[in-house]
Amino acid sequence: MARYDHLPIYKLGYDFCLAAEQYCKKFPQYHKYTLGAEIRSGAHNLLLLIVAANTTQTKRNTLERLRLVLDQEKILLRLAFDLRCWESFHQYERLSEMVVNLSKQNEGWLKKYGG
Repeated sequence: MARYDHLPIYKLGYDFCLAAEQYCKKFPQYHKYTLGAEIRSGAHNLLLLIVAANTTQTKRNTLERLRLVLDQEKILLRLAFDLRCWESFHQYERLSEMVVNLSKQNEGWLKKYGG
């Protein structure tokens, strides 16, 4: 079984997932179980895709799916910002920076594996 917990992209993905869980639980009730749940689900999915990409021989399809999930997360984070779901601008800023960094690392992986 391939190790993944040493990868910078995994560590950042885990931190993103943890922060998303902590921040979304404080969303207004109207958005907590819809938009907040989608953000949290996307965070879980991207973490699982990172693990899958590290363990499969053909990484390209998994990395392209990860790219899509990251793009979706960017959109959902911005929507939550525009709807004033975050307790502070810092929460939105922190999660957005994490997604951008995850996207950069994913793009590097894609270049390495022929994407």
